[in-house]
Amino acid sequence: MNFNVELRLRLETKKKFIVGAGGLSVKIKSDAPFLRVRGKGGSKLLVPGSTIKGVLRTSLIRISNLLGYRRVTETVYPNKIGSKLDIVTNLFGKPHGPESKIFVGSALLDEETNTLTHVKIDDATKIAEEMGLFTAEYLSIKKRFYVDLKGFNLNIEEFRALMASIAELNYERIGRNGAVGVKIVKEKSKVPREVLRDPLVKAIWEELSLEDI
Repeated sequence: MNFNVELRLRLETKKKFIVGAGGLSVKIKSDAPFLRVRGKGGSKLLVPGSTIKGVLRTSLIRISNLLGYRRVTETVYPNKIGSKLDIVTNLFGKPHGPESKIFVGSALLDEETNTLTHVKIDDATKIAEEMGLFTAEYLSIKKRFYVDLKGFNLNIEEFRALMASIAELNYERIGRNGAVGVKIVKEKSKVPREVLRDPLVKAIWEELSLEDI
């Protein structure tokens, strides 16, 4: 039996969080400003769904051995993914192969940010670079935002892997060394009732789910 799911994820920042746009922002006076979009209501911070989806893919790669999968695709770079099909490529897709079964929406945040100065460290020498000061714009700790995730035509094995990768998201780096705590908003999510009887799915669902927002 294949099925569709909808999950609303609540992400809460555990470290200074940035998804940088790159380039200098004169208005914010930052060398690494946060991504923004402009609309009728003004400028809002943007956390792209593709960023969250990429980290979910990385999470599944990291825990694949624990889940019993061997020799899965160990890269997120499209040009390095081979022809082999496995749980990672079946779920998240690959170039010239199966399309991704997972869609993650972007989040727009109406939040204040902070800008901090850092010292750039040379990768080779591990010593601070001369004139290497730079500034970065951050979302502060304990800020919450929500993203909507949809899974299409999943089988139970793929949904187990997806749920495990969501749980692992609590321990993965997002953006520039950011970290988040993840919960599933139960009342805004749609999962077939019979699927929630699966032991692994049930354990993760009960651990991560919230009653409401």
